[in-house]
Parts: sequence; structure tokens; C-alpha cells
Amino acid sequence: MERKYKVGFLMGRFQPFHKGHMYSVTEALKLCDKLYIGIGSVQESGTEKNPLGVEARQEIIEAAIAGEGIDKSRIKIIPIPDFPSDDDWFKYLKGQCPNLDVMFTDNPWCIGICKKEGVGVETPLLDRDSISATNMRKLILSDGDWRSFVPTWADTVEKHIPEIKAALSKSKKQKLPS
Repeated sequence: MERKYKVGFLMGRFQPFHKGHMYSVTEALKLCDKLYIGIGSVQESGTEKNPLGVEARQEIIEAAIAGEGIDKSRIKIIPIPDFPSDDDWFKYLKGQCPNLDVMFTDNPWCIGICKKEGVGVETPLLDRDSISATNMRKLILSDGDWRSFVPTWADTVEKHIPEIKAALSKSKKQKLPS
């Protein structure tokens, strides 16, 4: 099958990876032969916005790919740290993915960098208002129905619920007035 791009890149923090992210992966794979999934902000963990470490996020993504029956030979998962400058960030990204044709993102910052560097952008993303990691984390903290966000890889996420709840609880306590 002839695809529009050879190499694509999907960037995210994936805190945690959910069906909206999976939608982006499956749509991106329709457009490119090889998809790099960049796990961003790898130095961050244990916070309200970034409860999971990079290893847990990678484990969940791998379980999701397997659970959805996706050919893992078409995907490469790489950690991407934050950098003080946009140029350094993009230079690192290109070092990890030298033949990059297209970035799959709706992040304005990322779109700006890609345009500056002459990399195409596609936005195959679901509505973030209904499916978001923020909403999922809120459901996890309140013991709500978070499993609907992760249809075939819920058991892998379940292993990391204590880690997520601990980070969210810690953040909540830090916000309380003294």
C-alpha cells in the first residue's frame, strides 16, 4: 500500500496513554510507513500533570499497541526530554528520527517548530474535551470509570494506578491552603 509519508512522528506526554492517543496512532499509520512515538517530558514524573515515569508510559503504550493488534514493526517508541531551547529540542528529535516527513500534533508550540523547520504537520486527533488524560486522571483519583478510556490495555494501566493516585494526591495536598 502506497502511503503519503515514509516517516511520521507523534509526540505526547501520554499521562496516561488513552483511546484518543490510539486514534491518533491508527490514523497516523494510515498516512505513513513508519511511526515514531515520542514520549515527551521524560524527566517529569510524580506530579499532577505528569504522574507516570517514562518506563510506565512506554509499558502502557506497548500494551495498547499489542491490545489493538497493531504491527509493532511499524512503530518505534522513543523518549524525548525537554530542552531549554526549541532549536535544541528539534535537533534532538531529528537525531532520533532523521528521516522525519511529518509531525502528527495539534500542539501550537510543536506546530510552530515544525513550520519553522519545514516539516509537514497533520492533526488526526479526537476532541480533547471528551477524551483527555486530564479527565482520565480525575476519574482515577475519584475512583470513577477510567477504564472506558483504555479499552484493551486497562490491565496495564491498573498496575500503575497507585503511582498515579499517589502523585495526584500529593499535588492536591500541596495546593491546600496552610
